[in-house]
Amino acid sequence: MTIFSKIFGIKPKDKKESRVARLLFSSGGGAIYSEKNYENFSRETYLKNVIGFRCILEIAQACSFVDWYLERRISQDQTEIVTDHEINNLLHRPNRDNSWSMLMYKATAFLALSGNTFFEKVRLQTRNAKFPSEMYVLRPDRITLVPGDNGRLKQYEYTTNQGKEYFDIDAITGECDLLHIHTFHPTNDFWGAGPVEPASREIDISNETTDWNMSLIRNQGRPGMVFTIVGDMGDDDFAAFERTLNEKFSGPSNAGKNIVITGDNGTKAEPYSFTPQEMEFIEGSRESARRIALSFGVPPMLLGVPGDNTYSNLKEARQAFYEGTVQFYLNMLCSELNNWLFKSEDKLAIRYDMDNVPALEPRWESKWKRAENADFLTINEKRELTGYEKYEGGDVILVPMGMQTLQMATEEKEEEIENIEDDAKKVSVTEEEYQLLMGLREKWDE
Repeated sequence: MTIFSKIFGIKPKDKKESRVARLLFSSGGGAIYSEKNYENFSRETYLKNVIGFRCILEIAQACSFVDWYLERRISQDQTEIVTDHEINNLLHRPNRDNSWSMLMYKATAFLALSGNTFFEKVRLQTRNAKFPSEMYVLRPDRITLVPGDNGRLKQYEYTTNQGKEYFDIDAITGECDLLHIHTFHPTNDFWGAGPVEPASREIDISNETTDWNMSLIRNQGRPGMVFTIVGDMGDDDFAAFERTLNEKFSGPSNAGKNIVITGDNGTKAEPYSFTPQEMEFIEGSRESARRIALSFGVPPMLLGVPGDNTYSNLKEARQAFYEGTVQFYLNMLCSELNNWLFKSEDKLAIRYDMDNVPALEPRWESKWKRAENADFLTINEKRELTGYEKYEGGDVILVPMGMQTLQMATEEKEEEIENIEDDAKKVSVTEEEYQLLMGLREKWDE
């Protein structure tokens, strides 16, 4: 409390701030760089490894094929699709170089590769537009996080060969023209962890195996020969031989090379390495491929990797891929973009629509069948279950008997009972006949 607050009795406003935020930069501050070697990840995974490339391609393509639309919330349980808003221009053509599909492709590929992706929004400064007129996706390796004095980020720094560009972050609202979307990282507060990081050893094994096989092919597909000295070898000769073997004749680049050692007592030649069949490289390569695909969440069956029996057919594998991996990325992108583009009072949100995805047709067929066979649901409840809006007069239940409403069937039953009572009054019946009629009425009520 300041001295003015004490004198005039002014109470300070409630302050909402994390107590540990300042501690994140207390060790010296400075720019926050990614711990990963992004260039190495890109080269070894996407540009060199066919399994890693195919996994990222499958995820990015699947996310880019999904349709997006803008909706407005009317009430708590009712929304409408908006077609005359300026955001629809972004969903059609976010910038002059890319479509929305390509924008999603690049954003998802960066996210799957590094665990990080960045969006930039551009607004027309001439009329102080509320919503952006263009959007771009930026390379994560060119971004540097710059902390402020309040324990939070104050700006993003984007660096290219031509110079630097800074994106300031509002200290109060946190708003910025740059959006950083990242996955969870257990030991880093600012950068995400992509699937490549846990799969990096399997990717290295796969790349080394390919290099080894290529070296053997260049050497007529046979292992190298070592020519050893017949007789004793001195310590100096042995040390020189071991050093030469380690430096010049080990690793995939030297597979198949021959070693020649001369001696006074002659030499003896024999193979010094195993063949790919002996080392089971083929099955090892397939196992590495399965592990890489497991890290990305892509069923190996979709990549053509033999020996995977997780799913009975390709249709089940692709459906599981969309319901698990693809929806995870789409939900993350959708929620983060809405939080960045709109405010709560706008009541607007962009959504993705997977109804037209062929891989999910079995799921829609199952949902329609359940709705059709649910005799206990109203017409509107069935429509909501299948993704349609309610309509007036649809809050009724159809029963199997002539597909009448339950209310209509009840009214007809009561009318028949009244007719029986009226007929009984019109004619003279005995007590026994009257009791018989009443018994029939009770059975009818049951």
